[in-house]
Amino acid sequence: MRDFKGMNKFVDEHFAKQTNHRFHALGCEMSPEMFGATRKANSERQRMGGTQPWSTQVDVAWVACLLRGGAIDSAKATTLFRGLNQIWDDNSGVSGEERLFKVFAGEMDLASTVNFGRTLQEPMTRMKLRDKLLDVFDDTFKLLNVVHKLAMENLETIMIGHTHMNHGQPITYAHFMISVFDGIFRSLEQLEMAYRFTNLNSGGCGSCSGTTWKVDRELMADLLGMDGVVEPTYDCEASQDHSMAIMFALSNMGIHLSRYSITHNIWALDELDMIRTHPSMCGVSSYMPQKCDSGSNYERVRIKAADVMGETVKSMLQLKSELHGDVLQAAQLPGYAIEAMIDSQESITLFTSMLNHTILQKDRMLKMVKAGYSCATEVATYLIQERGYGGRLAHSIVATMVRDARMQGLKSYQCTGAMLDDAAVFLDVNKPNIDTATLQICLDPEEFIKKHDQLGGTAPAENRRLLIKRQGWLDAAAQRHTIRKNKVKQSVEKLTDITKNAVFK
Repeated sequence: MRDFKGMNKFVDEHFAKQTNHRFHALGCEMSPEMFGATRKANSERQRMGGTQPWSTQVDVAWVACLLRGGAIDSAKATTLFRGLNQIWDDNSGVSGEERLFKVFAGEMDLASTVNFGRTLQEPMTRMKLRDKLLDVFDDTFKLLNVVHKLAMENLETIMIGHTHMNHGQPITYAHFMISVFDGIFRSLEQLEMAYRFTNLNSGGCGSCSGTTWKVDRELMADLLGMDGVVEPTYDCEASQDHSMAIMFALSNMGIHLSRYSITHNIWALDELDMIRTHPSMCGVSSYMPQKCDSGSNYERVRIKAADVMGETVKSMLQLKSELHGDVLQAAQLPGYAIEAMIDSQESITLFTSMLNHTILQKDRMLKMVKAGYSCATEVATYLIQERGYGGRLAHSIVATMVRDARMQGLKSYQCTGAMLDDAAVFLDVNKPNIDTATLQICLDPEEFIKKHDQLGGTAPAENRRLLIKRQGWLDAAAQRHTIRKNKVKQSVEKLTDITKNAVFK
């Protein structure tokens, strides 16, 4: 009996109170996870569209550096720190100068101190990118853990492996999901590289030549929780390729997720019925009552992945052939990268949820493998190893038998040794004289899986070994992520303490 508790809860919470017919009709097509992911993304776009608290954090660090360099005295610094504490989350205006102007009752000379010798966006945009990247890391780790768990739980779940949309060779669902894990993990490593490029201090660059104000740019990096400094001041605003690095990594992940999504989407077709989706993740058609629509979630995964790649291509086309310098085309790239990260999070979280609610039809999957001819390579191998045929001749004999069997409408488990001999006679070569029992062992997918136990093969023991190894990768990556998050957290706490205590030593 189907459990519609999850779906009913969603309807009760999100749709029962809606009176707008159009919204209700559209909403019925959406699963709860799709609805929630979209709502969260819209909220993030609003938050990331502002400048706080990142702008104020940079202002605090800059004032601290001015104080340390002797450009201002402690009394002025104390006043500025107190003012910055009051506007910590104030998103009004463009710069801290405008917000402090109100706090200081119109004392523009005092308020403008925060902008001595600096450009506004550097490194504020890098801090925004950094924070959003940390969120993307969180979601990616959730996905990787789900993929790893599914793989470990399905070491012996046999299914067909496809080549050019045809039956290739038997695999297990674990074997497939290890490939999924590795693709996502490679994207994660690319994101880590992008984070390293991003989390560098570009403050103190002036517009391109630096500043004569005595500001320690390395101290500024330390205060902001950054890993170093963009040393050539001209490069700080001219390049912006850290944004491109983020989008390249996300595009790679988007391509992976799109392909994994369409594959699962096809497996879920009624005609194949290899997997099913729990009803709580399925929308209800506004017209067709028989539909339990899980496909729209998979479609949404692919749509948002395409949006990520769209931002990437737009950035590439916009920046190409532009002057290498401070130009608007370069200045807009961080905004595009943020949009790409938000889109990527939607794609990642929806695919994670779909995997969490996937119900494998294991008997059906095994039945499909047994009915097909994906183990035919093993028959050819037997002919080579045990009967002394050349490789191409063995291949031709088996191919002839399989085509004849298909013409007769036979499944692989209905093939006989006599049919293999008939194929040899047709080709005018010696008969293999293999009995049917031996032939059926060669064509048995369960035997096939057991035998493929070499490095990277699909045998359960080998796949378990690969997964244990990858758990180590995941644990190490999670530790690196914790270090990144803690460094940023400690930086924010330090800057907050400076403004609260109005002192920097």
